[in-house]
Amino acid sequence: MEDIPLTRDEEEKKVCELYRKGKSVREISKALHMSFSDIGAIKRKYFDIGESRGKETKLSKRSQALKLFQEGK
Repeated sequence: MEDIPLTRDEEEKKVCELYRKGKSVREISKALHMSFSDIGAIKRKYFDIGESRGKETKLSKRSQALKLFQEGK
């Protein structure tokens, strides 16, 4: 029997299920045949996980200035 491709919603649910079970990104990727970046995007979407892996990202002076300008300061 051929594997029926999962819809995007089904993939997201499966990734969340496996992540909650403690599976690594590599294990999820292998099980669902998905890229690391797709899995990371789903994790960030549902689990509020930043890309910086717990480290504070530091903006450049130019980026800081732009952010302040956009905030009207």
